[in-house]
Amino acid sequence: MLIAFNEPEISFGRGQERSTIDPVQGLITYHPLDYNNTTRTIKNEIKLAIIGKREDRDAIMIKIGQLNQTHKATRIYREYPGFENVYCIKISVDADLCQYFDSGDVDNIITSPEPLNGIVDLYSTKIDLLDEKRIPYTLLLLCLPQEFESFFFAENQDLRAMLKAKCIGKNKYSQFLTYLYATPPDMCDFLWNLSLGIYVSGGGVPWELTRHYSGISFIGITFGIKRGRDRQDILVGIAEIFNEYGESVSIRAINDSFTSDKGLHLSRDKMRSLMTNIIKDYIERTGMSPTNLVIHKTSDYLNDEIEGILDCIDETTKVDLIYLKANTTLQLYPEKGEQKAGFPPCRGTFWKITDRTGLLYTTGYIDRFGTFPGQGTPRPKEIIKSYGEANIENIAEQILALTKMNWNTARYMVSEPVTMEYARKIISITKVGDLDPTIRDFRFYF
Repeated sequence: MLIAFNEPEISFGRGQERSTIDPVQGLITYHPLDYNNTTRTIKNEIKLAIIGKREDRDAIMIKIGQLNQTHKATRIYREYPGFENVYCIKISVDADLCQYFDSGDVDNIITSPEPLNGIVDLYSTKIDLLDEKRIPYTLLLLCLPQEFESFFFAENQDLRAMLKAKCIGKNKYSQFLTYLYATPPDMCDFLWNLSLGIYVSGGGVPWELTRHYSGISFIGITFGIKRGRDRQDILVGIAEIFNEYGESVSIRAINDSFTSDKGLHLSRDKMRSLMTNIIKDYIERTGMSPTNLVIHKTSDYLNDEIEGILDCIDETTKVDLIYLKANTTLQLYPEKGEQKAGFPPCRGTFWKITDRTGLLYTTGYIDRFGTFPGQGTPRPKEIIKSYGEANIENIAEQILALTKMNWNTARYMVSEPVTMEYARKIISITKVGDLDPTIRDFRFYF
């Protein structure tokens, strides 16, 4: 059976009249969710601290200046009207909060035996110098010169994760600034995403789901493998819990032994410990115990993992365990002669295969654009309900809605539900450093 879900709505204020399906339209029309109310933690301005190459100083200031300027709409994106016009708060840069390094430092690092460590040490030293000034700021803007960008975007060299891990260790919120001398492929896309990242990292709340899943708490669980000090592989499990509005509440990590036979799975004891801690955080932060848990996981559920989850949940709590299989071999193809023949299925198309399995397109053809606004071929997600009694159609609709809650992009179409997207970013950071159990705010990992 095929089902066509409507595009999920997001809210920028209380009441249906402040809802829309487009993040950019909502920000332009209504401004952020926390604008002009008591929940806003940003008071007067977002004060940036800058770290970059001295010779790039003018280019950095031009890019920051572009954040405050209007840019014309592109084929896909609405115009960008400037940071203060969108978020109703100013960005400021204090000369005393700018730390620059010289081109000689860059040359020495990129020709050294370990350039990645050299880059991280360079930025770390500059952060320490900023701290010595004892001037408060909201956010670190790490500006990458062209010489460093190749490491930032290279495969198997995760400079982003290394720099993020260093900033987290110093309890700093951070954002990256690239394209200092180049024009991004789509300037509006670049500025919308950069401005949103700055606003959220600075403490802002841009939107929430219009439909509240009353009583439901969502958890995303994903895994990574890192090399221990003894050169042994360690399995890292990440759990992030979200409230009924799709907003992150807390993050937890746990280490387990890894063997190729066991694969990406936790033992019963480790799963019990991970889930106990994340539920405890939720109760402490919300003042409520979850009554309905929907858990998304990137690998199938072994019996030990199911038992570990059930060990820490009382009998009155409903539980649904969902395996999101990204690399499925299943596909849907429009028949010849159909109106959209030659295009992929529409975003929101769901194929109910059985009462426990289905196929969901979170990317695909979008009517309002008259095309598929992406690259390659959309890959659907196979949804497998491993445990629980929830309706598979409701599970699929929730997953589609949660793709709207990625506050790291203003794009209309996002592939991953936020339960998976954030956890994957965190996993990349845990591979290069231990996760501080006291830092549970997702904004550190943006």
